[in-house]
Amino acid sequence: MRHNRFVSVLVVALCCVLALGLTACGGSDFSDDDSNAIGSDISSRLDELKADSGDSVDLVKDTVNTYVGSQLEEMGVSADDLVDAYLQSFDYEISDISGSGGSATCKIKLTCRSVTGIIADFQAKSKGMTPTEAGAVLLQCVKDAPATQQEADAYCQKGSDGSWECLEGLKQALVKLCF
Repeated sequence: MRHNRFVSVLVVALCCVLALGLTACGGSDFSDDDSNAIGSDISSRLDELKADSGDSVDLVKDTVNTYVGSQLEEMGVSADDLVDAYLQSFDYEISDISGSGGSATCKIKLTCRSVTGIIADFQAKSKGMTPTEAGAVLLQCVKDAPATQQEADAYCQKGSDGSWECLEGLKQALVKLCF
């Protein structure tokens, strides 16, 4: 039972890494300017994750602490250590932004570690361990996970106020790409 709790902690923590720290895009009608604004906003958020610094990363670490900080602490792992280990090989490329009317698509190629691969490795290696032993194994599993490239689309919608909302589409793309 205790082992399943540690696996749950890992899933929640890594999902937080992927899904947080991103904000909405702004603009009025879809045009080259809107395409540039969408690309710039998505790039700035992903750049922070790539550099493992900035408001996006701070928000991810704070969120991990809020949801599973005490469990990680029991394992002898900090949110900082977990997020830093996960983001070591993070990279991205935006290949195209297109749209019409009230919707736009941003194609993203992401280089990241597979959360499902990390979980499988952690489950196999941590059975029967103390929390502290499992914490060390968790960090090593994250560090050892190979980074792979995958592509997905982030969908943006124009809000009733004329601004572009990319947050949900970007979160969905990141979760899809990393799992």
